[in-house]
Amino acid sequence: MLPLEHKISVPAGNELFLMKSSGTNQAPHFVEQGSLACLMSRGCMISYGQSSGSRPDPVWLSDLAPKSLILGRPGLMHYTTNHDELLQAASEVFASIMASVLQVHSNHVYLLSEAARAHKDLEARRTSGSIVLIPDSQRL
Repeated sequence: MLPLEHKISVPAGNELFLMKSSGTNQAPHFVEQGSLACLMSRGCMISYGQSSGSRPDPVWLSDLAPKSLILGRPGLMHYTTNHDELLQAASEVFASIMASVLQVHSNHVYLLSEAARAHKDLEARRTSGSIVLIPDSQRL
């Protein structure tokens, strides 16, 4: 799981800054402003996730102009507009997993018989990241 903010280098010395929703109700203004400040000219920040729900936009467009920054807020639904696109995208993800390009991390694994406990842990915010339920026959 990526931390709340994650910066990676991309070709030509630019940077891509990924910022995901933390699931808290804290105003994200300072996080985004700090994220923008650390970007190089022509850098790109991608905001993803919305576990904390809809919030007012914390970044003014004029904040992007001094360094010609790009701010993106992609949604999966726009990249998989039909069943064939969804299958193609899923195939690419699973192929990347099989080739060890992507690694899958399960933060919380529960037996299917423990589904009620998994729900309680989720509701109590004792979990983060993915939660996986497996058949009881595949005991941990």
